[in-house]
Amino acid sequence: MIAKNDKAHIELSRQIQEHEVKKVYLALVRGNVPEEEATIDMPIGRSNKDRKKMAVSPKGKSAITHFKVLERYGKYTLLEVQIETRKNTSNKGAYGRNWASSSRRCSIF
Repeated sequence: MIAKNDKAHIELSRQIQEHEVKKVYLALVRGNVPEEEATIDMPIGRSNKDRKKMAVSPKGKSAITHFKVLERYGKYTLLEVQIETRKNTSNKGAYGRNWASSSRRCSIF
């Protein structure tokens, strides 16, 4: 989002802070996601291997991600992703290179 002026910037900032903005992302993942849609509910914290990265961690903060398959392209799946997460967490970092749930293992680009 880009605000064209200060008034728009203030209003956009308020809407983001008040969680009135719905963010929807597209993710192209390697692998065939079997579900048509699902929710991933895993805590996210600092990676034990690389402290600069985020990862699924039992000591992490709550992170909920909803996704829906838009298209399948052989070994790849295009997803619509909606993040329902508290501030200071990064779902991309958590599910990053090995985006996983109990029934799938896919890599995100």
